[in-house]
Amino acid sequence: MLKMLHKLMPCLRNNVNAFRLIASFSLILSGYTLSAQTGRALSFDGSNDYVSLPTPLSGNYTKELWINAASFTGFPNILTGNGTAIFLNAGRLAAGHSTGGFTQLLDPATLVAGTWYHVAVTFNSATGDMQLYKNGALIQTAAAVPAYTEPFLEIGRYSGANNFNGSIDEVRLWNTVRTGAQISGSMSCELTGDEPGLLAYYNFNQGTAGGANAGVTVLNDTKDACIASNGTLNNFALAGATSNWVAPGPLLSGTCSGTFANINVTGNGNCINFADTSPNLVDFTNFGDFGTLPITRNFVIQNTGSSVLNITSVTIVGVNAADFSATNPPVLTLAPAASTTFSVTFNPSGANGTKNAIIVINNNDIDEGTFPFSISGNRVGGGQALAFDGINDRVDLPFTFSGSYTKEAWINTNILTSFPNILAGNASTGTALFLNNGRIAAGHGPGFAQVLDPVAITAGTWFHVAVTYDAGTGVMNLYKNGALVNTAPAVPAYTETLQQIGTFNGGNYFNGVIDEVRIWNTARSGAEISGNMSCALNGTEAGLIAYYNFNQGAQGGNNAGQTILNDLVGNCPQNGTLVNFTLNGSLSNWVSPGGTVPGSCTVQVSNVSVRGNNICIETGDITPAAPDNTDYGLVNVPDNVDHSFVINNNGGATLTIASIVISGINASMFTIVSAPATTVLPGGSTTFVLRFTPSGANGIKNATVTINNNDADEASYTFAVRGTSFDPLPITLVYFRAGNAGKYSRLVWETSAEINNKGFEIQRSANGSNSWETIGYVPATNAPNGSRYNFNDLAPFNGINTYRLKQTDFDGRSSLSNIELVNFAFDAALVSVYPNPVKDRLNLVFNDSKLLNSEATISTAAGAVIATIKLGSYRQAVDMSAYAKGLYLISLQDGTVLRIIKQ
Repeated sequence: MLKMLHKLMPCLRNNVNAFRLIASFSLILSGYTLSAQTGRALSFDGSNDYVSLPTPLSGNYTKELWINAASFTGFPNILTGNGTAIFLNAGRLAAGHSTGGFTQLLDPATLVAGTWYHVAVTFNSATGDMQLYKNGALIQTAAAVPAYTEPFLEIGRYSGANNFNGSIDEVRLWNTVRTGAQISGSMSCELTGDEPGLLAYYNFNQGTAGGANAGVTVLNDTKDACIASNGTLNNFALAGATSNWVAPGPLLSGTCSGTFANINVTGNGNCINFADTSPNLVDFTNFGDFGTLPITRNFVIQNTGSSVLNITSVTIVGVNAADFSATNPPVLTLAPAASTTFSVTFNPSGANGTKNAIIVINNNDIDEGTFPFSISGNRVGGGQALAFDGINDRVDLPFTFSGSYTKEAWINTNILTSFPNILAGNASTGTALFLNNGRIAAGHGPGFAQVLDPVAITAGTWFHVAVTYDAGTGVMNLYKNGALVNTAPAVPAYTETLQQIGTFNGGNYFNGVIDEVRIWNTARSGAEISGNMSCALNGTEAGLIAYYNFNQGAQGGNNAGQTILNDLVGNCPQNGTLVNFTLNGSLSNWVSPGGTVPGSCTVQVSNVSVRGNNICIETGDITPAAPDNTDYGLVNVPDNVDHSFVINNNGGATLTIASIVISGINASMFTIVSAPATTVLPGGSTTFVLRFTPSGANGIKNATVTINNNDADEASYTFAVRGTSFDPLPITLVYFRAGNAGKYSRLVWETSAEINNKGFEIQRSANGSNSWETIGYVPATNAPNGSRYNFNDLAPFNGINTYRLKQTDFDGRSSLSNIELVNFAFDAALVSVYPNPVKDRLNLVFNDSKLLNSEATISTAAGAVIATIKLGSYRQAVDMSAYAKGLYLISLQDGTVLRIIKQ
């Protein structure tokens, strides 16, 4: 047997169906078993087997398939619906429309049972011409065939009877009139699924031939489409040699030649149909309810074809097109398997109500060259307060405070019982402002019983509430609508570890509406509280720690995803996080109206803030970090590095900068090489450049920057800076740079001299973390005059990626380069494979830590799993050399499915 197979192999090497024949046997050779092969066709029993298809027909069409009839009794139907049919009439091939009694076409010759035939019928709706083909040859034509109506199709029967007895394979439906040359040219090869005009394609490469296939009841549509038109098997035994998946099928010679671009569009990871007219929230085509802030949605264009996809433009048309704006995708030419993203923003004007438009993507896909889909959004009034359900709604604030304070808010409670909390912190030693059976109360832990309003408030009515505490005197004051209602002396000090709105210690949830929450680091006077409780703050007032005006979302609308409570303090906002809110409807959502704050308070002051690399640097910050430019990283002696810092005036009055002072043990190593302006107008900014020039012993060098200015409560704005001094190895690095190349990071560097240089490790950390991982290695040329190098990180993290080089000498010594930052804002985790198509080794890279050490499966296009691989690193090599040519699928545990073409 082995000798026979060995002799046959040269003859069979290019014959796919011969391999199918060999693989269909179960051979036990030297203790190894060849498993049963995948099915290549579907056997119908002639009794009640049929496949229902969800694909209606209209206008022009071509139906084609391979059949192998076992008997010709009656009128066994092959591919038929309500209005169209291709069937057998006493063993002769026939086709027609119901309006003509299905008698338009009839093959003069009888088929031979047990033989594979390719059959096809075409219909031209404009001329009424119908043509019948057998094995690629035209055998009959009919003119003036009447029109039809076809709501459904079935394989293997007509009208609940006339069942087909035999095997069927390669069913193809087209919305075009195929020519004889096209039919004969592709009938003996499998389609790619990208062919223009292809409605559905069923290649029947499923199940186990003649095996136990009880669960394989879906006939896969392998057309490269957004949503597959899968068929459903009915009444099949799905076991044994008949009424089951079988093999072999007809003699096919592999995949048809020809390459085609194919556009696919997704929103929120969900496919959007061509010409879709039903916007929905799931795929982002329905933008939801607009209240106060523009809503932006990202859409992904993918080239799922085998030729380059060229995108000409993305336009918006329709009655409300002006309410939507689009950006062209950054990449207009997409290679096979590539993708690009564009954004659409909904920012409506005019009257409230639904706004409709159509996005049109112009491209070179032959049959979807103008890809339209409908979008909509609803304009409603903006939210002005936040409704709490009293069950589990809360807002977590990202800060704590100490010393003197003032807490204030507008509240409208629904209940006057129990102890619903308004603004509270630590359970045992913290602070709380709450209701005590309808009366305003406040205090410190553990008793929280220092001040209590003697008079209960009224449910369903807005009240302004406030509590102040003077850490120097221990005096606590309680206010209602600006009037003092209770005072307590000698209140004990507190320790605060958290701050929340609407709850205390995981319970005591507030039931009602809250607005205008303000937290100060001073004990406000009664005049100050009453003076601005009915006006909106500017966010720049002296002593203001945090200010939440709740003017967000769409009042009572669908606010899914709007879970951030914006802090309007002008320097470094400390936004809150909504937890457990429904965010739809009139409860547990952004609502309107809010408290009585008809206008803005009149006091205008300057307000200073500082940013490095566009990241806010808190005053008093003592933890330098690379992302905000306060950590200069490793700098070789005697080099220097310049970092820029921006001083912003977020207030309403002119900011005056008196001086910038550098202090600390290593102050001499930090110098201002470009000074800022001395005055900054409201809303303006100015920049200064601070240079780090290391000297002396290797190690970390620290200093403090103090910006002296006229901000009332941040007149000395301080933050720490540092850099690391290092005497380098004998290699001269001219530069090391990293940049955003769209979907990946591009790293380049150059040396001007190399001695004893072994190579470079590429190291990366995420979002300012000090945890570094090695993601690649580039060996050195060790050229005396230096060299240029590059490296691509194909799966960067979402957010800030920090890169550096670790240069290693042959004697084991090493040095670190400067640090480079690259920022990415992906809609989803990034997964990439290359090269694709692949011959031998495939590289799979990803950036989602959840996928690390998970398992991925490799399966055929028919769904048969043939291998399992463990993703032990972010860059995984997959050996594809032993796989046959064709389409394979790699499935990851996050639901990602990658299409791989093996050459």
